[in-house]
Amino acid sequence: MIKEDWRNRFHTYIGGAIRAAEGCPEMIGGVADHVHLLMGLRATARVADIVCEVKATSSRWVHEEIGLRMFA
Repeated sequence: MIKEDWRNRFHTYIGGAIRAAEGCPEMIGGVADHVHLLMGLRATARVADIVCEVKATSSRWVHEEIGLRMFA
């Protein structure tokens, strides 16, 4: 679960992950059990690849920074 005390840091990290994938984060939000993303992507970007990369890097951040090993 995404707790309120670290949710903003998590959303900020996700924004950086989107930028690293050459996207433009427009809005990031959500609730305790999921995240909503509005992002601009290059015309040649594959949405599935971007989402996979953002999910992998953001889950790794939660594992390392927050200590929730079961987070996915």
